[in-house]
Amino acid sequence: MPEVPFNEIILTVAEGSTLAQAEVSAQIRERLAEANILSRHHQTSYRKVADAMTGIKQIGLLFSLAFFLTGALVTWITVSRMLENQRQHLGTLRSLGYSKKEITGRYALFGVLITLPSMILGWMMARYLIAEFLYRIGMTYYTIEATGVIPFTPHFFLSALCVAAVT
Repeated sequence: MPEVPFNEIILTVAEGSTLAQAEVSAQIRERLAEANILSRHHQTSYRKVADAMTGIKQIGLLFSLAFFLTGALVTWITVSRMLENQRQHLGTLRSLGYSKKEITGRYALFGVLITLPSMILGWMMARYLIAEFLYRIGMTYYTIEATGVIPFTPHFFLSALCVAAVT
């Protein structure tokens, strides 16, 4: 290709190829001795996208943690006040022969009945409104595939478990 004028060529190795990046670079250097070979990590555009994604992930983690802690605090206060207001009712249940386990289970069921629908509603809003909106914005600024947002992640189950435990 010495007769072809170019200033940049982007090569993609075929899927299933057993060649490592160093081997591909060595083969290119054999043919084009004066070539300056940069990996994807040295490309300016790739670095910009990678840095932007790192920042978004950090902000996402920070907001998630803040919302979780706020929700846990609100839930804790609400349940504490509810139990304080129902002390007489709890005493009546105990005198009627209900065990502490049965009473605790009843109040734990309140937490589950609040947590599950709220988590599902929150996940659907985050997934179908916020994430899709941010992905479309990213597509306008960067050249990325239109694959969409990952529909379900293990983080949802972990956060649902933590919220249920706190509630």
